[in-house]
Amino acid sequence: MFFRDYFNSIVDCLDAKFKGMQRKVQNPVDKGELCEVFVKEFLYDLFSNQFEIFRGGKIINIDNLESKQIDILLTSKNTIKIFRDKGIYPIESVYGVFTVTATLDHSKLHDCIEELKSIPKQNPKFTIHPLLNSKQVLKKWTQRFPYKCIFGFTGDINQGWCNELNQIVKQNPTTKEYLPDSIVVNKKGVINKIYDNDKPRELIGGGTTEDDFFYTDFDQFKYYGGAIQLIANDLFVLSSWQQYVFPAYHEYFNKDLATPYEESNS
Repeated sequence: MFFRDYFNSIVDCLDAKFKGMQRKVQNPVDKGELCEVFVKEFLYDLFSNQFEIFRGGKIINIDNLESKQIDILLTSKNTIKIFRDKGIYPIESVYGVFTVTATLDHSKLHDCIEELKSIPKQNPKFTIHPLLNSKQVLKKWTQRFPYKCIFGFTGDINQGWCNELNQIVKQNPTTKEYLPDSIVVNKKGVINKIYDNDKPRELIGGGTTEDDFFYTDFDQFKYYGGAIQLIANDLFVLSSWQQYVFPAYHEYFNKDLATPYEESNS
């Protein structure tokens, strides 16, 4: 099949764009913004029919809690324009988030994890298709939404990071829901999360694992496009939820509506 070459070509293009934009005395802010543009472009090519894709914004919930600034957000196609214009997105409408950095090191990894941890998933409000079990839907949503990726164009990534993440979950299983689903250093390696109902998980290059995270070193396994393929697989699966589970936007709007009793006594 042609998919292997296709996903490798995406990685090659990202690498070429990153190398081509580098120059001496480059403003780090400009460099970071260009990296975000490059990632958004490949996401648009893959998912423009499934999601709305935005650069820069914060995620909110019904209780007015908000996340830290997120680099790239993938939201449902029915995301209401009033939210998009203000750069805020109800958690129920967000399907994926990407934290993008030119260089990913161990310190930056933990900074990115703190950004993901700030996403307010408490008290979600949905309209769920009547044929679905609401409790099961909310349980799966808590585990899998939004898809969270940390993407670095260069930097370090190794088995030690993977071991650290596995140890975090072992000590406190509830942390798993906010830890990243994928950590990528382009052309170098990827760490992926495994969900409990997907265990044992087949690994890139063969074999299986029961761990919560697994690491693939692209120096050993030459299919570096596998990182993009895994991202595509997971996001396409989540995109199908748009047919059955909908943000309850009226819950947000109703918070601003005063009842007649309150109006008459104001």
